[in-house]
Amino acid sequence: DNDLLDVIEIGSRIHPVGSVIDIKILGCLGLIDNGILDWKIVAIDINDEFASKINDINEIEDYKPGLLDATIDLFRFYKVPNGEQPIKIANLDTFFNRRGALEIIEISHKFWISLI
Repeated sequence: DNDLLDVIEIGSRIHPVGSVIDIKILGCLGLIDNGILDWKIVAIDINDEFASKINDINEIEDYKPGLLDATIDLFRFYKVPNGEQPIKIANLDTFFNRRGALEIIEISHKFWISLI
């Protein structure tokens, strides 16, 4: 889809695709899809009931058990039914923390600025 960053919002409310909301960055997951790096930024709606309690990726499991493992499985295998190979997950199949995600966002923004 030719985009470097996608946001996964993990709050309790379902927002329509393309919604613009205020979020808190929690971490990110790097995918290598057909040789192309694709970042999934994990965030939470600042108005979510857990937003004040979750501040980094390692705190998600306390409030949403199994969510991170399920997210890795989803992205690893979602193309397999179409006959494609599983997608590789960067960083030894783990998420980068909030600080790492903010660095990825900053670097990506600089690339975007240079393109425009």
